[in-house]
Amino acid sequence: VILYEKSLQELYKKFGKAHAYIGHSLGGAIGLYAMKNGIPFEKYVSISAPSIADLILHEAFDKIGASEKSTDAMCSLIQERIGAPFKEFTGAYWATFAPPIPYLIIHDTSDKEAAIEHFNTLVKTLPNPQSHQTEGLGHVRILRDEDIVKEVVEFIQS
Repeated sequence: VILYEKSLQELYKKFGKAHAYIGHSLGGAIGLYAMKNGIPFEKYVSISAPSIADLILHEAFDKIGASEKSTDAMCSLIQERIGAPFKEFTGAYWATFAPPIPYLIIHDTSDKEAAIEHFNTLVKTLPNPQSHQTEGLGHVRILRDEDIVKEVVEFIQS
């Protein structure tokens, strides 16, 4: 996350303000982090982005069968490395700093990588976002769906 955001900072220094930012999954959250750190975007699109600290850790650790003790240890390690609690290093927190630009938030209700609660949190936190829930596209197929691609293009062109 930190390296990706630093890359965005370098692109901003070299090319200036971007017309739009489109991020999928963690890339969606990183766009919010970049805005919190001063990178201006004219429009922002998030597709299937995780945003809630506790859910992010539990979703990841449940997949590998890690214990609650492991989750607690990871939270401590993250806090030590970033100098803040993990909840302050997530999309839900960064969204509280979001500027008043057009937002489009897209998420599938059956996403197994990032639960729909992440979407609900971003929609509640961002200033007046457009939102779209899909059914049956999951975390990756959503990117290839013609209607979603068309919606994103129209949003950016509008």
